[in-house]
Amino acid sequence: MYCKRLKNFQSHHQDSHPTCKKQHSRFERACQSDKCDPSHNLTTDDHLITTDSTQTEGSSTKPPTQTRSKEGHTWHENLEILIPNDLLPYVTEDPVYINKTQERKKGKHYPPGHKQWFEAIKIRKFYHERSIAREQYEKELSARAKLWGTSTNSIEYREGMVKDLTKFQEYYHEKISKLTDNVKRTQSRVTTKDGKQLEHATQ
Repeated sequence: MYCKRLKNFQSHHQDSHPTCKKQHSRFERACQSDKCDPSHNLTTDDHLITTDSTQTEGSSTKPPTQTRSKEGHTWHENLEILIPNDLLPYVTEDPVYINKTQERKKGKHYPPGHKQWFEAIKIRKFYHERSIAREQYEKELSARAKLWGTSTNSIEYREGMVKDLTKFQEYYHEKISKLTDNVKRTQSRVTTKDGKQLEHATQ
């Protein structure tokens, strides 16, 4: 190793020492055998720096945004949930209580988007559609009763009686038609047989 001496806390090399001379000569030979191109190293370093800066700029992450669109669904701005389009007309911002008791007390209710919350909306839709279907049926029933000249309470009974009578008449005509056809065939055979016998007797 280099021989050093300290003077006022400063390092001083003793280049005149034999060991120092040998080490210096070995260092010179090593540099000559493995020459380095400073410009090449500088270019490589610059390339690395440029690449790193590009990756840093391109790798900037954005905060994930919440999905507000889904096929067959609509985003409700106030409730902040996705709602199926068929249930959307029946959704209100009023709380959906867990039972009638809690509804009277204005107590516990399902949070919007909860499974039971959606079930309650489906039930609301079912009763609404059934009510509409009932109103439509009553209108049609009233029109039929007016046509038959009766009330809505007895129209279904009268229509049932007419259907039964129609089926009986169809059954009657079916059976009677078969009987009359059989009679006609029998008379035809008898007439033909009598004619042949009469013709044979006259000969």
